[in-house]
Amino acid sequence: MTRFDALIFDLDGTLWDTSAACAQAWNNVVARHAIDFRQIVPDDVRRVTGRPHDECIETVFAGLPATDIATLIDETTSEDMLVITQQGGVLYDGVIDGLRALAKHYALYIVSNCQSGYIETFLRANHLGDVFKDISCWGDSGQPKPPPWSLSTPPPLSNAIISPARCLSATQKAIIKRRWPVILPLFRRLMALVRRLLIAIKLIALWNSSRIWIRLWGWRIATRIHTRDRRKTADRSPFRAPR
Repeated sequence: MTRFDALIFDLDGTLWDTSAACAQAWNNVVARHAIDFRQIVPDDVRRVTGRPHDECIETVFAGLPATDIATLIDETTSEDMLVITQQGGVLYDGVIDGLRALAKHYALYIVSNCQSGYIETFLRANHLGDVFKDISCWGDSGQPKPPPWSLSTPPPLSNAIISPARCLSATQKAIIKRRWPVILPLFRRLMALVRRLLIAIKLIALWNSSRIWIRLWGWRIATRIHTRDRRKTADRSPFRAPR
């Protein structure tokens, strides 16, 4: 088997299926606000699986007023997590054993278009927090994951393991963007210290240079005064030959 640096997984449709729980969550929000819309079924959720959460809601509830769409986007984000925590999702066969076996040989990551907290809910529900090195999602980074096969011919299996050589850079960018608010201030402080150090070095060099010039000018002035005094002394000497 080809040796990879890491393996990156999508979540919904790859590791588990939460369509039934999400459908229940969306129906809860619809009923809570008395929104006039049909009953949501799991297939409605499966039809939009893999898209950012707000896009899922806009697609399934197309035709509703913008205010209702905004309410659904806002409340289904947390309602999904609540219902999934209560009901759980359907893990595909062999997922837990397979992930733990792979984790012994590879670094594992999850990249998903889901909302913030969704991946963490999956990890807690299935006790897989120790298996994955890091995670990134649209809800945290604000960036949707790129199509995994956009740069090459699609493979026959839609859930094939993605090579890090093809999409790990996108994962790293998402992780860096999430951590950038911490990295940027530290980098700015470092650059400020470097600038201060350079200014100090320049001032020291300028001061040393100034001291050298002062000494040179002082030596020249002292030499001139000494020469003038010697001439005056010679003029007053009684042994000086008459002109």
